[in-house]
Amino acid sequence: MYEVAFEEVTASQRDGSKVANFGIGYGASPPKLVEIAALNGLTITEKQAAEFSRRWYAVFPGYSQWKKELIANTTRTLRVRDAFMGFRDFTRKKIAEDRGGFERELCNGPVQGSGAKIC
Repeated sequence: MYEVAFEEVTASQRDGSKVANFGIGYGASPPKLVEIAALNGLTITEKQAAEFSRRWYAVFPGYSQWKKELIANTTRTLRVRDAFMGFRDFTRKKIAEDRGGFERELCNGPVQGSGAKIC
Protein backbone atom coordinates (compact mmCIF):
# COMPACT_ATOMS: atom_id res chain seq x y z
CA MET A 1 0.00 0.00 0.00
CA TYR A 2 2.80 2.37 0.88
CA GLU A 3 5.44 0.95 -1.45
CA VAL A 4 8.10 0.55 1.22
CA ALA A 5 10.18 -2.46 2.18
CA PHE A 6 8.53 -4.79 4.71
CA GLU A 7 11.15 -3.94 7.33
CA GLU A 8 10.42 -0.23 6.95
CA VAL A 9 6.66 -0.40 7.52
CA THR A 10 5.64 1.71 10.52
CA ALA A 11 2.87 0.84 12.97
CA SER A 12 0.76 3.64 11.50
CA GLN A 13 1.25 2.29 7.96
CA ARG A 14 0.35 -1.22 9.14
CA ASP A 15 -2.83 0.13 10.75
CA GLY A 16 -3.66 2.09 7.59
CA SER A 17 -3.19 -1.03 5.49
CA LYS A 18 -5.54 -2.99 7.73
CA VAL A 19 -8.19 -0.29 7.31
CA ALA A 20 -7.71 -0.34 3.54
CA ASN A 21 -7.66 -4.13 3.22
CA PHE A 22 -10.76 -4.76 5.27
CA GLY A 23 -12.58 -1.65 4.10
CA ILE A 24 -12.03 -2.21 0.38
CA GLY A 25 -12.66 -5.94 0.71
CA TYR A 26 -16.04 -5.20 2.23
CA GLY A 27 -16.88 -2.64 -0.44
CA ALA A 28 -15.87 0.71 1.06
CA SER A 29 -15.40 3.59 -1.36
CA PRO A 30 -12.53 6.09 -0.90
CA PRO A 31 -14.71 8.54 1.10
CA LYS A 32 -15.81 5.67 3.35
CA LEU A 33 -12.15 4.61 3.82
CA VAL A 34 -11.34 8.14 5.03
CA GLU A 35 -14.20 7.85 7.52
CA ILE A 36 -13.16 4.37 8.72
CA ALA A 37 -9.56 5.52 9.08
CA ALA A 38 -10.66 8.48 11.22
CA LEU A 39 -12.70 6.16 13.45
CA ASN A 40 -9.47 4.19 13.97
CA GLY A 41 -7.43 7.28 14.83
CA LEU A 42 -5.78 7.53 11.41
CA THR A 43 -5.73 10.42 8.98
CA ILE A 44 -5.75 9.74 5.24
CA THR A 45 -6.95 11.94 2.42
CA GLU A 46 -9.55 10.91 -0.11
CA LYS A 47 -6.78 11.01 -2.72
CA GLN A 48 -4.71 8.54 -0.66
CA ALA A 49 -7.76 6.34 -0.16
CA ALA A 50 -8.41 6.31 -3.91
CA GLU A 51 -4.79 5.32 -4.53
CA PHE A 52 -5.00 2.56 -1.91
CA SER A 53 -8.14 1.31 -3.65
CA ARG A 54 -6.47 1.37 -7.08
CA ARG A 55 -3.50 -0.61 -5.76
CA TRP A 56 -5.72 -3.06 -3.89
CA TYR A 57 -7.71 -3.91 -7.02
CA ALA A 58 -4.44 -4.32 -8.95
CA VAL A 59 -3.23 -6.88 -6.39
CA PHE A 60 -6.61 -8.69 -6.27
CA PRO A 61 -7.85 -8.52 -9.88
CA GLY A 62 -10.34 -11.38 -9.49
CA TYR A 63 -12.23 -9.56 -6.75
CA SER A 64 -14.04 -7.23 -9.16
CA GLN A 65 -15.40 -10.12 -11.21
CA TRP A 66 -16.43 -12.04 -8.08
CA LYS A 67 -18.23 -8.96 -6.74
CA LYS A 68 -20.02 -8.30 -10.06
CA GLU A 69 -21.21 -11.91 -10.21
CA LEU A 70 -22.24 -11.86 -6.56
CA ILE A 71 -24.25 -8.66 -7.03
CA ALA A 72 -25.93 -9.96 -10.19
CA ASN A 73 -26.83 -13.33 -8.65
CA THR A 74 -28.08 -11.87 -5.38
CA THR A 75 -30.10 -9.15 -7.12
CA ARG A 76 -31.79 -11.96 -9.05
CA THR A 77 -32.22 -14.50 -6.21
CA LEU A 78 -32.27 -12.14 -3.20
CA ARG A 79 -30.03 -14.63 -1.33
CA VAL A 80 -26.30 -14.85 -0.71
CA ARG A 81 -24.59 -18.00 0.55
CA ASP A 82 -21.38 -18.55 2.46
CA ALA A 83 -18.90 -21.39 1.92
CA PHE A 84 -20.87 -23.67 4.26
CA MET A 85 -24.25 -23.07 2.60
CA GLY A 86 -25.45 -20.67 5.26
CA PHE A 87 -27.39 -17.81 3.71
CA ARG A 88 -28.67 -14.30 4.11
CA ASP A 89 -31.76 -12.97 2.40
CA PHE A 90 -32.29 -9.47 1.02
CA THR A 91 -35.41 -7.65 -0.11
CA ARG A 92 -35.89 -5.67 -3.29
CA LYS A 93 -36.80 -2.73 -1.07
CA LYS A 94 -33.41 -2.92 0.72
CA ILE A 95 -31.60 -3.05 -2.60
CA ALA A 96 -33.53 -0.08 -4.00
CA GLU A 97 -33.29 2.08 -0.87
CA ASP A 98 -29.60 1.63 -0.10
CA ARG A 99 -27.65 0.19 -3.00
CA GLY A 100 -24.25 0.95 -1.44
CA GLY A 101 -25.25 -0.59 1.89
CA PHE A 102 -26.63 -3.62 0.07
CA GLU A 103 -23.36 -4.14 -1.79
CA ARG A 104 -21.28 -3.77 1.38
CA GLU A 105 -23.48 -6.21 3.29
CA LEU A 106 -23.46 -8.54 0.32
CA CYS A 107 -19.65 -8.71 0.17
CA ASN A 108 -19.53 -9.10 3.93
CA GLY A 109 -21.93 -12.08 4.00
CA PRO A 110 -19.87 -14.81 2.37
CA VAL A 111 -16.62 -13.68 4.01
CA GLN A 112 -17.87 -13.13 7.57
CA GLY A 113 -20.39 -15.97 7.42
CA SER A 114 -17.74 -18.46 6.33
CA GLY A 115 -15.15 -17.13 8.77
CA ALA A 116 -17.54 -17.33 11.71
CA LYS A 117 -18.17 -21.00 11.04
CA ILE A 118 -14.45 -21.81 10.90
CA CYS A 119 -13.73 -20.24 14.30
